[in-house]
Amino acid sequence: MKYAEDILRAKQLGTEVFKNLPSSSTQRWKLSYLILRWGNRTFSVTQCGVALSVSILNYGGKRNQGGFWCEREMITRFKKNKKKRGHVNAGHGRIGKHRKHTGGRGNVGGMHHHRILFNKYHPGYFGMFYCPIVNIDKLWSMIPQDVKEKASIDNVPLIDGVLPPSQPVIVKTKLISKLAEKKIKEGNGAIVLTT
Repeated sequence: MKYAEDILRAKQLGTEVFKNLPSSSTQRWKLSYLILRWGNRTFSVTQCGVALSVSILNYGGKRNQGGFWCEREMITRFKKNKKKRGHVNAGHGRIGKHRKHTGGRGNVGGMHHHRILFNKYHPGYFGMFYCPIVNIDKLWSMIPQDVKEKASIDNVPLIDGVLPPSQPVIVKTKLISKLAEKKIKEGNGAIVLTT
């Protein structure tokens, strides 16, 4: 008796759902499917023309205990793989048959069979980046002798390097440590950060 009540309720709901579909949509679909879920039961509702047929797909099991909701299944003739019908393996090959990991798992092959894509979309992915470092005591030696002679508090030389010295200089750099920044400012110098 409970089955009959459930099927009747699903049929009523299916009628409401199909009625609310746009007329062009119902005319276009000669055969329409709905999956209705109510409590812990799942129903398949099929519309062919005006008639509805309802069947219980499963009964029992812990599903949402809420009210009705519905999902429309994908219509076969609108599926993307319809184009591939008639071509034996539908583009997936006779041997592999769309199984396993054909190109390898994850980022494997970045230096081998996926090299072109890695070079194109992720340049610089492999290898190490060398960031040249200059110690503060060596920085003053990078300045040419004629610039050193002209250097004063008012005429400060610019060093395009990494770290500052104890003498007042302007250091143009991308990266600098907190300790180096502190030392350069104590020596009345300045830092110009570049991007």
